Amino acid sequence: MSDRSLGWPKATLYGTLVVAVAFLALIEVPDLLVSNLSGMSRNTRVYLASGWFFIALVALLWALRKLQARALRR
Repeated sequence: MSDRSLGWPKATLYGTLVVAVAFLALIEVPDLLVSNLSGMSRNTRVYLASGWFFIALVALLWALRKLQARALRR
């Protein structure tokens, strides 16, 4: 067994955390940006929300790839 392996409880916890962070980063934050930045034009808010979405998506994909590289202990 390598020291980079995960047990089932930790893997379940990480999976739950990834889903929660993905929901917040990809759905809630862009919605808050579009609806609460009233001092900016609509197009600017949409560009900010879209930029945030794609940066968060790339970060989540990177994190998932790092987790995938770890082995699951039996």
